[in-house]
Amino acid sequence: AVISAFVGLAPSAAPRPQVIALDQTALLTLGYLELLPRLLDVFPRIYLPHSTGPWLFNEQNEIQFHQPSRVYDAQRLLSAIARREVQVTAANSQFANTLASEIGQDLAQFVHAAQEDAQAGRAAYVIRPAPLHRPGSLSSQDANLGEHASLFRSTIELLRSLKAHGAIDDPAYDRGESYLKRNDEGWPHDNEIPAGATLYLDDVSVAYIQWLDLWSSLARAGYRLFVHPDKQAEASALDQSDSTSQSVGKSIDAVRKFIRDGQSRQIVHSLRRPNREVGRELEGDDAPRFL
Repeated sequence: AVISAFVGLAPSAAPRPQVIALDQTALLTLGYLELLPRLLDVFPRIYLPHSTGPWLFNEQNEIQFHQPSRVYDAQRLLSAIARREVQVTAANSQFANTLASEIGQDLAQFVHAAQEDAQAGRAAYVIRPAPLHRPGSLSSQDANLGEHASLFRSTIELLRSLKAHGAIDDPAYDRGESYLKRNDEGWPHDNEIPAGATLYLDDVSVAYIQWLDLWSSLARAGYRLFVHPDKQAEASALDQSDSTSQSVGKSIDAVRKFIRDGQSRQIVHSLRRPNREVGRELEGDDAPRFL
């Protein structure tokens, strides 16, 4: 049997509210949905928390936390990976524990991969500025590369090799040499890196390559470039954070415009600061309070 919820009575229409109050979450959500301007045409009186102004200021500061240059570099690396100009090593790459204690796990994985390339007859090197310190030594102890030293090449040797292969012009080389001489001492065993070699780039070398804008020069030299999966994950996190920040930033701009337009039309008002003094009577008025 069908049972009527109203027992034959017509439901009465609920009256439209004339006064509403919005908290910060509602403001951001409605700003994101681009619905805030419509509220000014529907409700004659809208209240906001008294702390909305400082909250907007703090939100704006938080979304500007990351340096734009870091986000830009992360996006360039991700673009190079998408174009397959840069590849990512396997996440579960093997490494020697004894070597990892000297140079860190990431570089130990690179050394293992370069050794496998060498056994297959492919020229492969780990690109890392010198000197290299032992993990946890606070830069007080140099790492012992031992028999693996021949696999390492410095970023300044990489720059020289690019010039030798005609992959970089003189002004770019001079600018890069001036910068790298201050940041890379070079390895005693440095030698020219043949064109087309496989290069495993650690985080520091990636930062220098980004700073000097060498990606296109490395591609012209035919190098096969690899970065660690952690580097890709870091770049993806920065890119995602930037996308989220831009979305939140647009919402905050929408909230600011809503408040400005609403106040000019005398529709948007701030709730009074809560009175929390014990034993004191609240004064009566028609304005709601944010308690």
